[in-house]
Amino acid sequence: MSWTDPRIIPNEYNDEAKEIDHQLIRLIKERRKLSIGKRFFPPEKYLEQWSEEFSMDIDKVRFILQNLEENRYYYLPDGPGALKSVIPLMKKTVSGECEYTLTHIMQYELGSVIKIDIKYLGENPDVVMLKMNLMLEVISEQIYQVNRNGSHGGGGYGYIEFMVVPALPDQLKGIEFSLVRSVDLFGYEPREVILNQQVDF
Repeated sequence: MSWTDPRIIPNEYNDEAKEIDHQLIRLIKERRKLSIGKRFFPPEKYLEQWSEEFSMDIDKVRFILQNLEENRYYYLPDGPGALKSVIPLMKKTVSGECEYTLTHIMQYELGSVIKIDIKYLGENPDVVMLKMNLMLEVISEQIYQVNRNGSHGGGGYGYIEFMVVPALPDQLKGIEFSLVRSVDLFGYEPREVILNQQVDF
């Protein structure tokens, strides 16, 4: 094999898989047509029903359906552009054992960055690690695309940033924000190894 010849990657495929893939592509295309310009997601009771029917973890069902949204993803190769202004907001709410604070919105030419601080209010926050499986929903007549833009946490405190495209208006009348459950199937749970035995040298 010369440097110019592509390497043959070992792979298995058959007519049965081809037929299933063909049906999947056709159905995904039909499904995405229904969701153009709107949020189109099944209620929790259907997710639970399908999870049981197909013996599949409910978060995997949710992940598959979330990724069928036609307008879910965007790509800004050169970033959101220049920073134009900062909108102070200070919306605060408590849910469960956590306090959520939407502090401000950074307005760029092509998008808006929203930061949400999260504080654990329960006991012993220093030994708590927040796992923030959350996505922002922008509720408005205008359709917005939202992606996670970074997060950080430790010791009972964390924050999440979201990129919203197109940029939000400076006047937010009629626009509401909600955090909804999201799924990170690409993350992993670290295995805890406790070292508590005497070691002699």
